[in-house]
Amino acid sequence: MSFLKGLFGGGNKNQGGSELPQKNHVNLAKDQALENLSIRKETFKIVLEKSGNTTSQARVVFVMDKSGSSRALFKNGVVQRVIERLLPVALRMDDNGELDMYLFSSDSNAYKRLNSITETDFFQYVDREILGKRENNFWGGTEYAPIMEEIVQQYGINDPSNFPTLVLFITDGANSDKNKTKSALIKAAHYPIFWQFIGLNEDADEFEFLQRLDDLRGRVVDNANFFQLNDIDKISDEDLYFRLMNEFPNWVQEVKRQEILR
Repeated sequence: MSFLKGLFGGGNKNQGGSELPQKNHVNLAKDQALENLSIRKETFKIVLEKSGNTTSQARVVFVMDKSGSSRALFKNGVVQRVIERLLPVALRMDDNGELDMYLFSSDSNAYKRLNSITETDFFQYVDREILGKRENNFWGGTEYAPIMEEIVQQYGINDPSNFPTLVLFITDGANSDKNKTKSALIKAAHYPIFWQFIGLNEDADEFEFLQRLDDLRGRVVDNANFFQLNDIDKISDEDLYFRLMNEFPNWVQEVKRQEILR
């Protein structure tokens, strides 16, 4: 019988003969994700120290493009990996240690707020909260203005704060409401909200508008920055965090100087 158990797996045992706990693939993946998160939190802390920005707190908001063209980014795990790379920013800077989460597209599904992301529930968030829920599994066009106006309404008007708001705005391509987006960004400059646009696409032509939006005139303060990522897996955590903090600290000082942030 012991011979058959050896062939067919009677369970791993330690030297004392007791059964060893066996972890399945999901648990191993979660353990690795938690370990990566811990390392990234420390990396982001170092980046803040190097940039002289060790005391800043902010409300951190993740805004993700849910247009039809981004479907593959959700289904092949890219969006989940982006969340896991950006979550340390919220854990270090956010006033309540959460990453507020919005999806946006166009038409009747212009935007939707989801459950916030925390250190305890980030693992498989996309599969669980987006792809796994019918009400969140919508796909549309790409309009920036509605979600921008919602963010201003929520964080600038309905629930103002002594902390600035950092919006991590992720998109895979061009929008169809360019003039409305310009107006929305100009109006948003009167509130302590900074827009960090991130383009996930190898085609630079998709982001010509965002490149120009970064230099938009008519704002009381420069409240936006943009960079493109051809592949989220080919940039180091340190380089990614330095890019995220490239303009935000100086913007904080400027909105304080202008008393937009008190």
